[in-house]
Amino acid sequence: MSTYDKVAAKIAKLVASDVFGDAVLSRPGSVAFNPVTGATTPASDVTIPCRAVAATITTVAQDGTLITSTELTLSVQPLEGDRLTLGGKTYVLSNVDAESPIGVPLIFYAMAKK
Repeated sequence: MSTYDKVAAKIAKLVASDVFGDAVLSRPGSVAFNPVTGATTPASDVTIPCRAVAATITTVAQDGTLITSTELTLSVQPLEGDRLTLGGKTYVLSNVDAESPIGVPLIFYAMAKK
Protein backbone atom coordinates (compact mmCIF):
# COMPACT_ATOMS: atom_id res chain seq x y z
CA MET A 1 0.00 0.00 0.00
CA SER A 2 1.45 3.36 -1.05
CA THR A 3 1.71 6.38 1.23
CA TYR A 4 -1.02 8.03 -0.84
CA ASP A 5 -3.32 5.04 -0.31
CA LYS A 6 -2.68 5.15 3.45
CA VAL A 7 -3.47 8.87 3.62
CA ALA A 8 -6.58 8.40 1.46
CA ALA A 9 -7.79 5.60 3.76
CA LYS A 10 -7.27 7.76 6.86
CA ILE A 11 -9.17 10.65 5.31
CA ALA A 12 -12.03 8.34 4.27
CA LYS A 13 -12.21 7.01 7.83
CA LEU A 14 -12.26 10.55 9.24
CA VAL A 15 -14.99 11.67 6.81
CA ALA A 16 -17.13 8.67 7.85
CA SER A 17 -16.63 9.44 11.56
CA ASP A 18 -18.72 11.61 13.88
CA VAL A 19 -16.30 14.51 13.29
CA PHE A 20 -17.98 15.15 9.92
CA GLY A 21 -21.73 15.63 9.60
CA ASP A 22 -24.23 15.06 6.84
CA ALA A 23 -24.53 18.10 4.60
CA VAL A 24 -26.00 19.20 1.28
CA LEU A 25 -24.06 21.16 -1.32
CA SER A 26 -26.31 23.25 -3.61
CA ARG A 27 -25.51 25.08 -6.82
CA PRO A 28 -27.74 26.83 -9.33
CA GLY A 29 -28.78 24.72 -12.27
CA SER A 30 -28.33 25.90 -15.85
CA VAL A 31 -30.89 28.22 -17.35
CA ALA A 32 -32.81 26.57 -20.19
CA PHE A 33 -33.20 28.67 -23.34
CA ASN A 34 -36.00 28.00 -25.82
CA PRO A 35 -34.76 29.20 -29.24
CA VAL A 36 -38.28 29.13 -30.71
CA THR A 37 -39.90 31.41 -28.13
CA GLY A 38 -36.75 33.16 -26.90
CA ALA A 39 -37.86 32.48 -23.33
CA THR A 40 -35.55 31.31 -20.60
CA THR A 41 -36.57 28.97 -17.83
CA PRO A 42 -34.55 28.94 -14.63
CA ALA A 43 -33.52 25.46 -13.64
CA SER A 44 -33.85 24.15 -10.12
CA ASP A 45 -30.76 23.93 -7.94
CA VAL A 46 -28.52 20.90 -8.20
CA THR A 47 -28.08 19.30 -4.77
CA ILE A 48 -25.24 17.00 -3.82
CA PRO A 49 -25.30 15.08 -0.53
CA CYS A 50 -21.92 15.06 1.19
CA ARG A 51 -20.11 15.06 4.52
CA ALA A 52 -18.58 18.24 5.95
CA VAL A 53 -17.25 19.92 9.06
CA ALA A 54 -17.05 23.63 9.94
CA ALA A 55 -14.32 25.24 12.02
CA THR A 56 -14.16 28.80 13.30
CA ILE A 57 -10.84 30.49 12.70
CA THR A 58 -9.75 33.73 14.35
CA THR A 59 -6.84 35.73 12.93
CA VAL A 60 -5.37 39.07 13.91
CA ALA A 61 -5.11 41.81 11.27
CA GLN A 62 -2.10 44.14 11.17
CA ASP A 63 -4.08 46.80 13.02
CA GLY A 64 -4.91 44.33 15.81
CA THR A 65 -8.49 43.71 14.72
CA LEU A 66 -9.71 40.17 15.29
CA ILE A 67 -11.14 38.57 12.17
CA THR A 68 -13.37 35.53 12.62
CA SER A 69 -14.17 33.31 9.66
CA THR A 70 -15.49 29.82 9.04
CA GLU A 71 -13.44 27.20 7.20
CA LEU A 72 -15.32 24.23 5.80
CA THR A 73 -13.89 20.83 4.94
CA LEU A 74 -15.96 18.80 2.48
CA SER A 75 -15.97 15.30 1.04
CA VAL A 76 -17.02 16.52 -2.44
CA GLN A 77 -15.64 19.23 -4.71
CA PRO A 78 -17.40 22.57 -4.25
CA LEU A 79 -17.36 25.51 -6.65
CA GLU A 80 -17.08 29.20 -5.80
CA GLY A 81 -20.55 30.46 -4.85
CA ASP A 82 -21.99 27.04 -3.97
CA ARG A 83 -24.10 26.86 -0.83
CA LEU A 84 -23.46 24.28 1.86
CA THR A 85 -26.13 23.43 4.43
CA LEU A 86 -24.63 21.81 7.51
CA GLY A 87 -26.20 21.52 10.95
CA GLY A 88 -29.06 23.86 10.05
CA LYS A 89 -26.75 26.65 8.83
CA THR A 90 -26.21 27.60 5.21
CA TYR A 91 -22.84 28.91 4.06
CA VAL A 92 -21.90 30.51 0.73
CA LEU A 93 -18.51 29.14 -0.31
CA SER A 94 -15.44 30.99 -1.52
CA ASN A 95 -11.68 30.36 -1.70
CA VAL A 96 -12.19 26.73 -2.72
CA ASP A 97 -9.12 24.50 -2.53
CA ALA A 98 -8.25 20.80 -2.44
CA GLU A 99 -5.70 18.57 -0.77
CA SER A 100 -4.15 16.80 -3.78
CA PRO A 101 -0.81 15.27 -2.83
CA ILE A 102 -0.24 13.59 -6.21
CA GLY A 103 -2.71 15.56 -8.28
CA VAL A 104 -5.73 13.52 -7.18
CA PRO A 105 -7.96 15.39 -4.71
CA LEU A 106 -8.55 13.67 -1.38
CA ILE A 107 -10.51 16.34 0.50
CA PHE A 108 -11.78 19.84 -0.23
CA TYR A 109 -11.67 23.14 1.65
CA ALA A 110 -13.63 26.38 1.38
CA MET A 111 -14.18 29.55 3.33
CA ALA A 112 -17.67 30.79 4.16
CA LYS A 113 -18.59 34.23 2.84
CA LYS A 114 -20.30 36.53 5.26
